[in-house]
Amino acid sequence: MSEKTRQGKLAEARKKNENKSALQLEQQVKELQEKLGDLKGTVASDLSKKESGSQPPAALMPRVFQQVVVKSQEAQSLQQQQRGQYLGHLKQYVATYQQQVAAFQQLTSEKEALHRQLLLQTRLVDQLQQQEAQGKAVAKMARQKLQETQRREFLRTGTREGQPSNLCDFSPSFLVP
Repeated sequence: MSEKTRQGKLAEARKKNENKSALQLEQQVKELQEKLGDLKGTVASDLSKKESGSQPPAALMPRVFQQVVVKSQEAQSLQQQQRGQYLGHLKQYVATYQQQVAAFQQLTSEKEALHRQLLLQTRLVDQLQQQEAQGKAVAKMARQKLQETQRREFLRTGTREGQPSNLCDFSPSFLVP
C-alpha cells in the first residue's frame, strides 16, 4: 500500500469519525484499543517466534509495526476529539449556568426594588388618607365653630336689616363640604 493511499484512508477515516456522535467515538476507541492489544500480542508472539528460531517474513514486520503506529495514532486522535467534545459541552453548560445565575440575581434584585417601592407607596397613601381625614375633621370643627359663633351673634344682636333671617342660609362657601 502506498503512502498516499494510506494517508488518503486516514483522512477518510478521520472525516467519517468527525461525523459520529460521542458514544460512537467512545465505542470505536475501545475497539481500536482492543485491535491494538491484539496487534501487540501478534507482535509479541512474532518476536518470541523469532527468538525461538522461526522468523516471520521480513516484509511482515514493518507492516505490523506500521499498523500498530497507525492504529495508535487513530486511537489518540479519537480520544482527543472526544475530550474536545466533552470540554466543549462542559463549557457550554457552564456558560448557560452562569447566564441563568445572572438572570436570577437580576430578577431577585428587581423584585426587591419593586417590593421597596410598593412599601413606600403604601406608606404615602396611608399618610395622604390620614391627612385627608384630619383636614375633614378640622374643616368640620371650624364650620361648627363658625355656625355656633354666628348663632350666638344672632341671638345677641337680634335680626337686623340686611342680615339673613336664617343661619342656614348664611354659610361661607369655602366651608361648605
